[in-house]
Amino acid sequence: MATVYGIVKQHKGFIDVESAPGQGTTFQVFLPSGEGLPDAQEKPQEDALRGGNESILIAEDNEGLREAAKEILESLGYRVLLAKDGADAVRVFEENHASIDLVFMDVVMPYLNGPNAYTQMCAVRPDLPVIFTTGYASEATLLSVRSMENSAVLQKPYGSQYFAKKLREVLDKKPS
Repeated sequence: MATVYGIVKQHKGFIDVESAPGQGTTFQVFLPSGEGLPDAQEKPQEDALRGGNESILIAEDNEGLREAAKEILESLGYRVLLAKDGADAVRVFEENHASIDLVFMDVVMPYLNGPNAYTQMCAVRPDLPVIFTTGYASEATLLSVRSMENSAVLQKPYGSQYFAKKLREVLDKKPS
């Protein structure tokens, strides 16, 4: 629900909720209307997304978000490994640590949160790049205060274009 709310607010809309015991809940989403058809010449030209062939470990407890991230990255040529929670991410990392180029993980996950899972991974690979993703500003307090050179934080909801660009940015600044 937080993701939907964020998307609606980003588009200058609002959500009306009506709920009655025994009758259920109704959500109405209101978005501003546009005028006319979009003009292709007025649309800003998007930079071509640059993919790669690196291996990315995605650790996300929400199956839909995990699969969406996987599809985006695979369509850009990346190899993807999946983990359903923090403990699973550490296990997958331990089995594949030499081939993983970047970890993309949620901050709050069951069994082991993202920052703690990442700390365990850094015991093996101190220079491991990471992108943390979070749906709430308050979750950012779980991130280490120390400056992480090979890291970024992506606020949910994020678009596929922004996600792909941020991932490429972090990979490109990885030390050789």
